[in-house]
Amino acid sequence: MKKIAKSLMMIAAVAVMAIGATGAYFTDQVEVTGNTLETGTIAIDVDGEVDSNHASYNFPDMKPGFVVDSDFVVNNTGSNPANITKKLVNVTDKGLANVIEYKLAVEVHDANGFVWGQTLYNYDVTVNDIRGTNMFLGMLPAGWHMNVTENYRMKTTAGNAYQGRTMGFDIQVLAEQLKGSVVLEDKNPTGWDVNQSSAVYGTLTYGVMDSMFNYSFNGVAPSANTSYSLVIGDDPYYGGEVLGVGTSDGSGNIALSGSVDLGTKLNQKVWLVLSSHWTGGTMSGWAPTKYLFETGLIDYYKS
Repeated sequence: MKKIAKSLMMIAAVAVMAIGATGAYFTDQVEVTGNTLETGTIAIDVDGEVDSNHASYNFPDMKPGFVVDSDFVVNNTGSNPANITKKLVNVTDKGLANVIEYKLAVEVHDANGFVWGQTLYNYDVTVNDIRGTNMFLGMLPAGWHMNVTENYRMKTTAGNAYQGRTMGFDIQVLAEQLKGSVVLEDKNPTGWDVNQSSAVYGTLTYGVMDSMFNYSFNGVAPSANTSYSLVIGDDPYYGGEVLGVGTSDGSGNIALSGSVDLGTKLNQKVWLVLSSHWTGGTMSGWAPTKYLFETGLIDYYKS
């Protein structure tokens, strides 16, 4: 019996080895063919012109107190949303840049009209202050256009020493793909003027395309030792979703991070508001000097 049992054990062992060697498991296979990965396009024009074909702006006979403008329209002709920046480059002057005050405002429009806007400067800087500075104008969705208003005002205090002088400059407009970052600023809601001299602001970073809305926010809130909510929506004043809640420290510093299960969100505003003013998914109070507002709309694509 021991010999028989031993033989059976050996046979069983051989059978197991044979199964391991042949890999005769049941299988099935389905192929998914014809897969592609296609890139989109980033393309803009200014007043319908591309490259350097736009006519130059010429402002002869400028005098103290006079205001001239170089308004233009940026059209997103590509297939993707783009972040738009501009800067004044190749500035050549004989002191004029110090006495020319600058105003810059933008409006974003879809086919139905105005959607979003802000004023970045309101004669609170000179051309010399912003020469060579990358000025973020906002996010421009595909097929939409952005009205850019630029005004140049000669200081009334400029005297006779500035007669007969000339200042030259180039306007450079750049479109970039969304990189998952937007600055929130202290704004005056009357004209949505960005308070450039304010020390309160924050930066939201996030994954533009991800299975979850993974984000981090770091900044300085307008109020110290105060609970704040970071909210997102088409217009958070009328409703939206909370990304995170946190309390600023004694200096106003605040840091938030998290992973939120959101659906795809397009052309969204992001605000940092008092938690006490956010109830039931909407604003229940209004004290905009205590908030931070986005400097450009954002897109998030759930993958």
